[in-house]
Amino acid sequence: MKGLEPGDRVAVYLAIGCGHCSYCLRGYMHLCPQWKCVGFDVDGGDADYMVAPAACCLKLPDGMSYETGALLTDNVGTQYHTQKMLGVSGQDSVAVFGLGPMGSAAALVAKARGARVIAVDVLDSRLQMAKELGVDAIVNSTLQDAVQALRDWTYGEGVDAAIDCSGSPIAQNAALDAARKLGSVGAGGRCGGGRQRCERAGAGRQGSGVPRDRMRALLLLPKRLYASMSAVEMRRL
Repeated sequence: MKGLEPGDRVAVYLAIGCGHCSYCLRGYMHLCPQWKCVGFDVDGGDADYMVAPAACCLKLPDGMSYETGALLTDNVGTQYHTQKMLGVSGQDSVAVFGLGPMGSAAALVAKARGARVIAVDVLDSRLQMAKELGVDAIVNSTLQDAVQALRDWTYGEGVDAAIDCSGSPIAQNAALDAARKLGSVGAGGRCGGGRQRCERAGAGRQGSGVPRDRMRALLLLPKRLYASMSAVEMRRL
């Protein structure tokens, strides 16, 4: 592999693709029809040693630890790439739904990009951790209407970007409802059949702050519903 030498320190990207399809050639191995996941479909993950394709070996800069590199290949890397595609900046308000490992990374990345961040979860312990990570506000969605809280926080407009990291169809629909007109929605979580249920439950509901045609566009156009991390992008970190 060009750019790698014996003895290089690397982090391994978790998606192994065929290496030939259009998605693999663009660095999106996790979208490959034949992709396999390290630790699930192939051995590795927690092993002391493993074999990985050179294309999945991301060279670590001097001074970066293996632990940091491991985080960058999954949750932090996913959110960095997602929020770069969403155009998150210091001008934006960002809502993060689900403050597990992926959501915590989303909050950190959004704050690093200068955004105002509000965290939404059902567990007070995770919301407390989000406060320690520096978010600007928190919402426990079991105690209050998350969409209304987000609209109140943005003076009725809705957030510039809403990112669901829970995979729950309820949170996915709340993210759609909480986004302002012409806002952006990202999906960084997953659960079985979640996206399909979100399409059926979310598109064009009465009372939504997102126009029917806009909501359907957010759901159905892949360039506007981001749930990806590019290995190509991670090489530049």
